[in-house]
Amino acid sequence: MIDILFFEQVCELVGIGALELPAHYQTVESLRQALLCIRGDRWLLTLEPGKLLMAADHPLRTCALAMR
Repeated sequence: MIDILFFEQVCELVGIGALELPAHYQTVESLRQALLCIRGDRWLLTLEPGKLLMAADHPLRTCALAMR
């Protein structure tokens, strides 16, 4: 499964803070396209190319991690 977490601005636009989807997407772009197809109009503005910042496979860190 893929866990998708949204920052506050996106949460307000789409009405949810997180999604859990099957892990069969090959790229972040294919996931974005699928969300556009299954989620509808509120997602169009939010997921528009160039407006959404995306990250993948970022491990969670503790507060003890040194800043660089």
